[in-house]
Amino acid sequence: MFSQPLSSQPASPPANADLNIAGLQLNPTGTFLFDGLDFGLLHFGLAWERTAQRAARAEPGYPRRYLGEHGPTWETSGVLPLKGSTVSLSWHQRMTALGDRAFEVNYQVTPFVPPDSSPGDSGGNERVPTQEFSLEMRLPATMVSGRSLLLDDTPRLLPAESKGMLVLSTTRARTLRLPSASGIILIEADDSMLVRVEDMRAWKYPSFDYRVRIQFPLRGKLLEKTGIKLRLSHLGEGDDRAPAVPPLVMKADVGWAPYAHSVEIEPGSVFDFSFLTDGPAGKYGALVATPDGLEFDARPGERVRMWGVNLCFSANYLEKSEADRLATRLAASGYNTVRFHHYDADLVEKGSRSDRNFDPAQLDKLDYLFAAMKRHGLYINIDLFTVRSWHFTKEEKEEMGISGTSSESVYQFKALVPVSDVALENWKNFARTLLTHRNPYTGLTWAEDPALIGICPINEDVLAEDRIARIPALHARYQEAFEHWWSQVDNRNGVSENRDMGYARFLCERHIDTDRRMHGFLRSLGTKALLTGVNFQNMQSLAYVREHYDVVDNHQYWAHPKGLARREDGVRLTGFAQGSAVRFAGEVPRGIMQSRLWGKPYTVTEFNFLSPNQYRAEGGALMPAYASLQNWSALYNFEYAARRAYAMDGGTARTFSLTADPVGLLADRVSALIFRRGDVAPARRAIGFAIRSADVFRRGNAFVPEVFTRLGLVARIGSGTGTPEEELARHALDAVVVSASGMDNGSAPATPSARRIYPADEATLIKRLLGDGVLPPDSVDKTGTRFRSDTGEIELDAKEGTLKVVTGRSELFVLPAGHSLDGARVSARNGKSFATVSVVSVDGQPLPESGRILVLHLTDALPSGTRFTQPDRSILEAWGEPPHLVKAGETDITLRLADSEHVQYRAWVVDATGHRMGEATLQKTGPGWRLHAETVTPDGTRLAYEIERR
Repeated sequence: MFSQPLSSQPASPPANADLNIAGLQLNPTGTFLFDGLDFGLLHFGLAWERTAQRAARAEPGYPRRYLGEHGPTWETSGVLPLKGSTVSLSWHQRMTALGDRAFEVNYQVTPFVPPDSSPGDSGGNERVPTQEFSLEMRLPATMVSGRSLLLDDTPRLLPAESKGMLVLSTTRARTLRLPSASGIILIEADDSMLVRVEDMRAWKYPSFDYRVRIQFPLRGKLLEKTGIKLRLSHLGEGDDRAPAVPPLVMKADVGWAPYAHSVEIEPGSVFDFSFLTDGPAGKYGALVATPDGLEFDARPGERVRMWGVNLCFSANYLEKSEADRLATRLAASGYNTVRFHHYDADLVEKGSRSDRNFDPAQLDKLDYLFAAMKRHGLYINIDLFTVRSWHFTKEEKEEMGISGTSSESVYQFKALVPVSDVALENWKNFARTLLTHRNPYTGLTWAEDPALIGICPINEDVLAEDRIARIPALHARYQEAFEHWWSQVDNRNGVSENRDMGYARFLCERHIDTDRRMHGFLRSLGTKALLTGVNFQNMQSLAYVREHYDVVDNHQYWAHPKGLARREDGVRLTGFAQGSAVRFAGEVPRGIMQSRLWGKPYTVTEFNFLSPNQYRAEGGALMPAYASLQNWSALYNFEYAARRAYAMDGGTARTFSLTADPVGLLADRVSALIFRRGDVAPARRAIGFAIRSADVFRRGNAFVPEVFTRLGLVARIGSGTGTPEEELARHALDAVVVSASGMDNGSAPATPSARRIYPADEATLIKRLLGDGVLPPDSVDKTGTRFRSDTGEIELDAKEGTLKVVTGRSELFVLPAGHSLDGARVSARNGKSFATVSVVSVDGQPLPESGRILVLHLTDALPSGTRFTQPDRSILEAWGEPPHLVKAGETDITLRLADSEHVQYRAWVVDATGHRMGEATLQKTGPGWRLHAETVTPDGTRLAYEIERR
C-alpha cells in the first residue's frame, strides 16, 4: 500500500490546470473538504499526542497546480511539527483529477531532516516513534447522524445517540462508502485499508462529529517511510438513513420535577457565609505577590485565598439599590472578589472615540458598583480590553487598519497592539481614562484604590500564528517586523538559522516586550494592582512570557459550548460535551495545573462546569479540592451573570451564568467556603517540569506531556524555565521532569541530582516516581486510573467515575448511579441517578463537633422546554423557560458524628435561599445518623439540607 515516489513538477503551471472537482475545497496545507466531509492527515505519538495536518507548514513554492501525465494535478509539500516531540514529519501530497466528481490522492511521508541538522541532532531522526498515522475524515453529526457507512458491502450505523467513542474497531476493507452532504463518498484502495470509526461526541473536548481513520502502514511503533494512494468519488444520494430519533424536550414527569430557583440568600440561614467577610476591601493595604501566594501589605506572612465570580456586559451596570443588593448577596455567597469583565463595550459613549469618551451615566453605575463591592469586602479584578472594538469609530478603525466584522475586530486589535504604536496608544488612552478618573463614591482613582487587586491588560491575547496568517494586512505587519528581527545576526544564531524556530521565538519576544510596555505604563499611572497577561492556553513557550508577571493566570472550562452549523430550517445548533470530567482523570482543573510557574501566585480568572452537561455538579468537588491541593491563590467562576436581569433575579437561557443554573449556583457557593477556609490541605510534595527553549521553539506549539499533568492529582506541580538542576535548587522540589529529548536518549544524566530528574515517558514516569519514593506508595494504581493525593484527602477513580474528598470539616463525593463511597465520618450509597454529595461544617468546627452542617445533594437541572436534537443531549436546539426542572435521584447518607450518645441532631430541608422548608427525617442507626436524600418527593423538590446539633 506504499505510494510511488512523487516526481518533481514544474513550479509555473499553465492557467488551465485547476482540478475543477465539484464539491472539493483545497487548503495550502493539504487538508481538504469534499462534499461536506473534512479530510486531513493525523499523527499520534506514543502517548497518543495528537498532531493534525492543519498545523503543517507548506514549503516555499507550494501548493502548485499543473497538467500532469494523467490530468490536472494539485500538489503540496511541507513540514508537520509533532506535538509532544522535537521531531517533525515531511509530507508530499499529490491530487489528480479523474473527472469532475472524482480524484486520486497520493501521500508520501518521511521523518523531516532539517537542512541545518548534524549527526545525532534530535531533529534529524530517521525514525519517528508513532502509535498511528492516518488519513482522518470528519463527518459532522448534524449531517450524517443516523446514516450508515459501508466497508466493502457491510453497513455500519453511525448512531444518532452517542453511546461511547468506539463505533467500529480497526477493520480491513478495500472500499469505504461514507455518507456526505449530498450523497455518498466512495473511497477505494488497491490494497485493503485499515479503517477505524469513532464518535467524538463522547470525547472530553467533543467535536460533534464522527471520525473515520484510514491507517498508514508502520513498522511497529516507528514511522520510517510510509504512504498511501486512494481514489475518491462522489456518488448520488443513497438510501442509508435509520429511523429518525425524536428530539428530547424537557418536561415535568416522573423523572424530572419543578424546582423553585432563587438567587437570594436568607440572612442567618445555612447558606449565609457572610461571616467570611472582612470589609471594606483594601483595609489591609495593597495585595502583594509572594513566592508562596498572596498576602496583604499590612499583614505580611498571612496567606490570602480568594474565590469569586465574573460579572459580564450589562450585569456591571446596575441601579444603586441593585448594586448594594448584589454586593450583599455575593458576600453572603462566600465570595471575596469579583472580576468586572466584558464591561468595556457598554462603558464607551457610542459614536465617539472609544479610547477617550465614556458614557457618563454608565461610568457612574460602574463606579458605584465598585464602591458597593468594596464596602462589602469584595476585591476587584479587571481587564483593560475585551470587546471594546465592537464600538470603534470609523476614525479609530482607519488609524489602526482594522476591517471586517465586529467580532473579527476583537482579535485584530489584540494582535495589532504588539506591532502598531497607534493601537498601543489607543489601549493606553482607554487605560488612562479609566484608571485616573476619580471615583466619587470612594474618593480615590481606580489606580490608587487598594481594592483593585488585579489587571490583565488585554484578555486572552495569545499571538496565534495561524490566526495572524488568516488576516492579510495583519500578517503583512508581522512579516515585516519578523524580517527586521531576522536581520539581526544574534537572533538568527540563537535559532541556528532556522526560520520556523525564529518566528516562534519572535512571537514570544513580542509578547514580552509588549507586556513590558503596558505594565510600565500602568505603573506610571500609580496602580499597585497585580499585573498579569496571556491568560489563556498552555503552550510551553508561554512560560517565557508569564515569568515576567506578578501573577500567572489561566482559563479552563468543562463542556464549553461549540457553535455548529445552522440547520436548513435556520435553527442555530450548539454542541455540548456530556461526559464526566472525573472519568477523564479530572481534566478540569488538571489540564491547566502545569501552567503554574514556581515562585509566583497562580490564579484562574475563568472556569466553569457548564450547563447543560449532566455531570457538572462534580465541579463543586473537583475545583475546590484540586485548587487547594495545588495551593493556588484565586479562582473566579465564569460567570455569575451576563445580563442585569440575570444578576438580580436569575434566569434560564444562559450557558455560562450561575444565576441561570440551580446546580452550578449551589455548588459554587460551597466551593468558595471550602477553598477560602482551607479545608483541603496543600500537597506535601512538589514536582516540576523544566522547559527547554530548544524543544519549545523547534516544535512550535509544544505542550507539557499529558503524563506530567496526572502527577497533579497526587502532588503539587508546576513549570519553570531553568535547567533541571536550577529548578530543583530554587524551589525545593522533590523531582523535576523533562521532555524525553531533554535527556540523553531518555537515560538519567550524570549529575549529583540524577535520581531526581526524570524523562516524561508515558510508560515509565509514574512507575519510576513510585519506585523512587517521590510519589507515595499506592498513590497511583497499576492501571493508572486511580489517584490518591499525597495528603490522603482526595481520591479519584477515573475508571469508576468516582471522587471523594475527606477533610476534618467537609466530605465530598461524586457518585455515578449505583456507586457507594465511604469517608471518615460520612458514607454515601447512591441510587439510580448521578449525584454529587457535599457534607460541610458551616461553623468551621470539625464535623463531629459542628453545631451546623450543610448537606448538598445535586443531580441535574434544566429549564422546562429545553430542546435537544436527540436524547443524549449533545446538541442543543433551544433553551427553555421557567420553571427549572430537577432530575430525580436518591442517596442514602450516613453521618458518624459526635461519639456521645447524649448528643442529638435535627435536620431540615432548605430551599435555594437557605430557608427551612420543613423537618427532614434523620434516623439513628448504630453509631451514626441516616439521611435519605431524595431530590423529587411528593412534598416537593429538594437539593439541600441543614443539620443542627442539639
